[in-house]
Amino acid sequence: TFYCDSTCQQVHWPEHKEMHKQARKAVAVQVDPELRRKAAQMLASGQTFDTWSPLGWFVFQGNLDMCTALLACGAEVDELTSEHHAPPFRIACQEGHEHIALLLINHGCDIHRVDEGGTTSLMVACQFGRAGVAALLVDKGANLEQANNDGFTPLYAACESGHLKVA
Repeated sequence: TFYCDSTCQQVHWPEHKEMHKQARKAVAVQVDPELRRKAAQMLASGQTFDTWSPLGWFVFQGNLDMCTALLACGAEVDELTSEHHAPPFRIACQEGHEHIALLLINHGCDIHRVDEGGTTSLMVACQFGRAGVAALLVDKGANLEQANNDGFTPLYAACESGHLKVA
């Protein structure tokens, strides 16, 4: 398990190097004008993707460039992606999109948000075996001891789902 902040200059292995490359790109590079235009149109028109908000959809797809464009155009970082979906950060944690999780953190998302069952994004990352995202959350202050409404902790979620590497 690894994680270091966006100023890290170390290269532990290729996946680590790529995550930082993508995160730096998202924070440091100007948004492509065509993507910015498309993002602005989506937000202005209220466009959805099969009930998903544009940001939620592109987080799910792992499209860092479009997520960056949408955030630059004012997409709400913590909005629910639809009536039945989680906020974008929760989706990034579930899908293991570390670079997008870092982008959302850098745009001020609430990493401590819980759903109606008391489940945190850290629990979701652990349940789905997303070690890199789990490490990122712990580094950013997520509570390892916080239990959901059923009394389950992130460690329990990892072990119950067979993700001992995350535990």
